[in-house]
Amino acid sequence: MLRRLLIQNFATIKNQTVDFEEGFTAITGETGAGKSIFIKAIKLILGEKCSKEFIRSGEDNLLVEAEFEFTNHTWIEKILAEIGIDFDSSLVIRRKVSKAGKNANFVNDCSVSLNVLLNLGKYLVDLNGQHSQQSLLQPSSHIDYYDDYLQITSEVEVFSNEYQRYLNIQKQLSDIQNSVADRARESDFLQFQINEIETANLSEDEINELNQEYKVLNNAEKLIATILPVTSWIEGVGSPIEQMSTAIYSIENLIEYDQRLEKITAEMKSGFIVLEEALQELAQYSGIVEANPVRLEEINQRLAQLDQLKRKYGATITEVLAFLELQKEKLANLSSSDENLRQLEKERNKLGRDLLEQAGHLSEIRQKNKAAFENQVLDHLKELGLEKSRFEIAFKSSDPENSNNLSRKGLDQVEFLITTNPGHPLKSLGKIASGGELSRILLSIKSIVRSDQSGQSLIFDEIDTGISGRISETVGIKLNQLGKSKQVICITHSPQVASIAASHHLVKKEMKQKEAVTRIFKLKQKERIQEIAQFLAGNEISSKTLSVAKEMLNNGGK
Repeated sequence: MLRRLLIQNFATIKNQTVDFEEGFTAITGETGAGKSIFIKAIKLILGEKCSKEFIRSGEDNLLVEAEFEFTNHTWIEKILAEIGIDFDSSLVIRRKVSKAGKNANFVNDCSVSLNVLLNLGKYLVDLNGQHSQQSLLQPSSHIDYYDDYLQITSEVEVFSNEYQRYLNIQKQLSDIQNSVADRARESDFLQFQINEIETANLSEDEINELNQEYKVLNNAEKLIATILPVTSWIEGVGSPIEQMSTAIYSIENLIEYDQRLEKITAEMKSGFIVLEEALQELAQYSGIVEANPVRLEEINQRLAQLDQLKRKYGATITEVLAFLELQKEKLANLSSSDENLRQLEKERNKLGRDLLEQAGHLSEIRQKNKAAFENQVLDHLKELGLEKSRFEIAFKSSDPENSNNLSRKGLDQVEFLITTNPGHPLKSLGKIASGGELSRILLSIKSIVRSDQSGQSLIFDEIDTGISGRISETVGIKLNQLGKSKQVICITHSPQVASIAASHHLVKKEMKQKEAVTRIFKLKQKERIQEIAQFLAGNEISSKTLSVAKEMLNNGGK
């Protein structure tokens, strides 16, 4: 409910704080006193744009601030959480409009956009007046009011959540199906890469071995030409081996003359053995090495193949093999996507069948209670002086066999149609020309609908236009009844309506220092009697008029 409204430098209002109570509050005041400023201030809180022309003369900016309190926190906490705003027990919306164009909007001291206020505002206040965009003028909202009347909002909310899950699955399926061609191309490309690498039969040591073999074959002639003369040392008369053997033998015979030669001879023998073995290995090596152009070309081609794979898939063979494993994993994931697609389709189809069954149940309840709702609205319209009205609920239901026809509310579209003139066709509520007439129609509907949003405030403007006497009293009684379940604020020109309200605020324009200033203040009991009496008799108030006014207040619509 709206607990407090602060208005500063707004048109003729300089600095005004208005406290509101639960139940039904009437706001009265002479024409031109500034009641419209109150409505405009509320609209600003609800996100309506504001012209700089509303800034009070001589001031640089205007400020409007509203504090709301709630008996049920759940829904408002959920809404605020979605936009990242903390909620304690109250909600404060503040708007500042500057001549310099530095406008600012805040919710609980958090800066927000006008769109946030617009979205939030529809849950806080239902503003009903000739120029207001009240929710009942939007055909899309009619099914919500009807479901509130039927007390199936909880069932519809469960259905809506399941329907959202259905939409999420549909989107997943659509994304997968739209990418079938892309996935096929990706799968083919992955398979090509895998085949190319696997066919190469790579090993991490192969490239080093090939490079070594390439060096040998590429220099085979040079190796052979250099090694062959050396191998001739092994055998033959006068060969280095023979000469060394002879030298060792000769020195060995001298040991008897000098024992120091024994060590030298031993070292010569050891070196001789090493040299002889090395020369034998060299001889064997020379027998192996030979020019092989065919093998050299094979190595060239293999190295070129490996270089190409490294250019495409990694700087080293190790990286190429790691890339191979990665592509295999990607291909496996693509294959599993096909299974995911089948599972999602299965889940979607089952959920669609369940939703159709639930939607059918909701449709049955709505159709079954259509006449009762229509008759109750007509009863209220009759009490409000619109006894010649016709009111109907127009149903548009989709094919109950096709889950593609589902919406968040089921299979039904609901619109309230009315005509207040006999012989005229039924029209949408938004096409009712008279503001007062429209307000009474909305009051009739809201009188039989008990919205779950107990924190929402109802504000009526011009509801008593064109009515008086008994009808005005009936309007007041119905507003008072509404006020027992939620906050109701009504700007009225009717003494009957004002006298029934639980509290009464007066809007008054005064001259202060040659400047018009609008004040809004709560009336005490004596002040209310005076205000009601002035409604009845104008400025010529008699004791009899005061007595009648007092009686009206005491009766309070009884």
